[in-house]
Amino acid sequence: MENKQDKVVEAEPVDLEPVAEEKPVEKTIVAASYSEEYSGLIPHPHHLKQYGEIDPSIPDRLVKMAEQEQAHRHKYTEDALLASTRIRSRAFDERRRGQYCGLAIGIVALVCGTAAAVLGQPWVGGLFGTGGVGSLVYAFLAQKDREDLVELSEE
Repeated sequence: MENKQDKVVEAEPVDLEPVAEEKPVEKTIVAASYSEEYSGLIPHPHHLKQYGEIDPSIPDRLVKMAEQEQAHRHKYTEDALLASTRIRSRAFDERRRGQYCGLAIGIVALVCGTAAAVLGQPWVGGLFGTGGVGSLVYAFLAQKDREDLVELSEE
């Protein structure tokens, strides 16, 4: 084991008195912010009043302009809705007309097939009957597939 001895070192005395009396400085920072947001066709009433101070006719003209713009937007929306309704109605009518034509073609094919079979041509009758009805069934199934594809593409 080693012997450790403490060494004492003498230093010069230091004066701990403050050199000069300093006064603490207080700083205050004040920040103010004002923000105003307003949206619409007509300016904020405060601004409208200021416009009126420039020219008394400006507030009336601005309100009239806003009313005309609103009427135009309503008319445009109404026209778009009517057009959409007409398109849907026409598509429905076209689909119904196609179904009636398909029914007529199917009936004619069955009548011709039956007539051919009764007149001694069963193969011809069978081709007319199954060909006519089969093509209609295929057309309706293909239409259903197309509608499903349109619905999937819209999503």
